[in-house]
Amino acid sequence: MAEKGFPLPWRRRRDVTTVSTEASDAFSPSGKLWTRSFALVCLAACFAYSSTSILGPIIPLRVVDLGGSSATAGIVIAIFGAIGFILRPLAGRLIDAWKATGVFAYGSVLVGLGSLSWLVPSGVTPYFAQIATGVGWSGVGPGGQSMVGILTPATRRGEAAGYYQVALTAGPAALPALGLWLLDANGFAIVFLLAGLLGFFGAFAVVGIESQPRPVRPAQRSQSFLSALFEKEALLPSSFVLLSISTGPATTSFLPLLARDRGIDNVAAIFLIGGVVAVVAQLTLGRASDRIGRDASLFVGFVISAVGIFLFTQATTFVTLLLASLIYRVGGAAITPAAMAMVMDRTPAGRQGAAWATFSASFQLAFMVGGLLSGFIISAAGYNALYLTCTALTVSGLGVLGLSRRMAPATMQS
Repeated sequence: MAEKGFPLPWRRRRDVTTVSTEASDAFSPSGKLWTRSFALVCLAACFAYSSTSILGPIIPLRVVDLGGSSATAGIVIAIFGAIGFILRPLAGRLIDAWKATGVFAYGSVLVGLGSLSWLVPSGVTPYFAQIATGVGWSGVGPGGQSMVGILTPATRRGEAAGYYQVALTAGPAALPALGLWLLDANGFAIVFLLAGLLGFFGAFAVVGIESQPRPVRPAQRSQSFLSALFEKEALLPSSFVLLSISTGPATTSFLPLLARDRGIDNVAAIFLIGGVVAVVAQLTLGRASDRIGRDASLFVGFVISAVGIFLFTQATTFVTLLLASLIYRVGGAAITPAAMAMVMDRTPAGRQGAAWATFSASFQLAFMVGGLLSGFIISAAGYNALYLTCTALTVSGLGVLGLSRRMAPATMQS
């Protein structure tokens, strides 16, 4: 029986079944992936991620408009990552104790409110807005991923992760470009209003999701405070995401400033075309990890991403900047679904919330590190130094992959 109405943390649920991660097929005995609930999870995530994606290239411009610098913009971006990183483990505990739909819904509401707060023309606005959005995002990330993990048949995890990543990028693919066009035509207000509405839509989309099976809880055992908050089996896939996504601010948020510095026009088209290419790549490469293995997908993704980031150092025209962006996005489309599927493969029963909180915290940490790194390196040494640093970070992902195979060859997928 589906639970109706907006999810409330104090509402007791009496119609919840229990399953383990390994028995996720029990929730979909036919092996069917595209259920109504899975579709609604993807739709809700699309709305929530669209709310932040449309502001990606807008935030540095707004910070500068309010009197800040590129270094200030880096700090503002890092605040979002820092808040989310700190609170993700607590969100994971709440998911395991309560439910993923409720954590996601309330987080999406806060994301919408944070977006609307950018309308206030004050020097403190960027900090307040990013704190509110970061708090909300700490629930959106693990909440959505936990729902996907529970609803996905075991043999289709890579495919499901690919589709979910498409949901996170299909709508947002055009929104950075739309945000820049709306900014040029109408100013900042319309962009922040749209971002706020998208956050609210994400919250209401999860209302129609049927009650999900709650993971079987293993026998209680003594564990430290940190062990209760973080799931060690999610640390390896989280490290891949950290090394990949930490280069994201350099290739997205700071792209308009790079284009302005090099006299390149029509940067909005780069976001639009890049988003379309990313969607197509994720549809293909998500399934690939089920066939060729997680490791092979990660290897290909890191190699392609490294090539793309290095090409940013040579990008002085619209065509070369577009090429660098497209190659980078294709690489990322291989890395994230494979890492997400790896979390599903490795997570023990009763630890989904903690595992996805650990995994999604790596995204927040990556944005925090990437935002600070980008802003300060640009200020100190320029754009080429930034992209060479990001290339080295991406190549280090191959080193982590090789080390993990050497340390545990029997457990790695071929």
